[in-house]
Amino acid sequence: MLHLPLISSDLWKAIDDPAARIDRVLTDRSYRLSIGLDVDQDLRTMQCTLAMTSGHGKYLRVSHAIGSQIKLPKLITDNWQQLTQTESLPLLKYRQFIADLADLQIQAIEQVKRKAGKYVDRILFASVSEPGVWLSDFDGGKIYCGLTDSQRIADATGLTVVDDYPANDVIAGGRGGPLSALPLWLTFSDRNAKVADEHRVVLLLNEMCEGYLLPASDGLDAELPRIRTIRSPGKRFLRGLIEALRDHCCDDQEALKQSSSTGTVSESLKRSWDECESDQPQRFKAAVDAVEAKQLSVADVLKTAIDFTVGSCLEQMRRGGHGLAYYGPQPAASNIRQVYVFGDAEIAGPFLDYINQSFAQEKIFTQMPEAIDGQNVRGLVAALLGILHVDQMQANIPWITGADQQRILGKLTPGSPSNWRQLVRDMSDFRPPAMKLRDAI
Repeated sequence: MLHLPLISSDLWKAIDDPAARIDRVLTDRSYRLSIGLDVDQDLRTMQCTLAMTSGHGKYLRVSHAIGSQIKLPKLITDNWQQLTQTESLPLLKYRQFIADLADLQIQAIEQVKRKAGKYVDRILFASVSEPGVWLSDFDGGKIYCGLTDSQRIADATGLTVVDDYPANDVIAGGRGGPLSALPLWLTFSDRNAKVADEHRVVLLLNEMCEGYLLPASDGLDAELPRIRTIRSPGKRFLRGLIEALRDHCCDDQEALKQSSSTGTVSESLKRSWDECESDQPQRFKAAVDAVEAKQLSVADVLKTAIDFTVGSCLEQMRRGGHGLAYYGPQPAASNIRQVYVFGDAEIAGPFLDYINQSFAQEKIFTQMPEAIDGQNVRGLVAALLGILHVDQMQANIPWITGADQQRILGKLTPGSPSNWRQLVRDMSDFRPPAMKLRDAI
């Protein structure tokens, strides 16, 4: 059996003692506890977050979110790469892989359960988000095969498990993602009913840099928020550059630190990357040629890569993101007042510096919400997807995922009888708000 390193309790001290903080507010039964677990696209890291929320549906508010990021064993990452590189999916290897991954997920959930202290019995469910295996059928349609052994996790932890989020979106004609838009809007958008006028941007520095332009709204109407997306190269691009330049640098983290302190931006390299469009091998080759010709150092290349990614994000922010035309009284970029950047400090720091320089004439804030652990936003998104399922609220946004209609995402796997009874009681007490007839059909 594979084992995870224990999560140090020091990781939870950044926002006060969790048990004491939860103790102050959980006397009110309107607060709900849930666990969100997210596995990244390359199965290198896993985030597990304990989230406390109040309200339901569009009235949802995040009170506190604390968690930890865990590095997965190299064996899991290597097995995942072998699994995805085969043309057909070997059933035995697939089942063994999700069983090994489930053992690690169970350990992570149990560690987070301990952080809830005496309120551990108030945790409603564990929500699991993972990339899944994607196959094509005979006519080119997409088939999603999940990586979560929900029955195994529910039996070991006693918690009801919510997972399999992309499946219903694919059934509705969508691509199965991205599904982070609505949870992020519920958490970070300006939803003050009286003075909701600030547009906000969230940038997630994952394998690809995913961004969301979150419009201001009171959130109480029946219409979907007009969220637009931003997408640019991310950690996978930086990791590919470091790998291509392996003969010229030794340590990944050291190379990133040097780039932020001593590197300079090469405009000529940026222009060559623009000409390559999305051809990553050609971009890597251009960088290697520049280093071998002693025109640039490794720090210069990585500094240029971060500048290139930030520039792409800023350009899309000014255009209002991808998707529908801007909906509101002003151009989207003219009313951005808050930019959140979530990711590794070596990358997030330069991002914030470039954003502040680019919007120097405007009042842009980049501080982190006090109640949310910025290093574990993916885990928080996973928890909120589970809450949206429990609240019977459709979580996919058609113009982002390509689906024909909205769907309630995910499926439930019951945990222990007491936990399942508690969850059913919570679901039966909630009454979804009235919908327009055309939305209900």
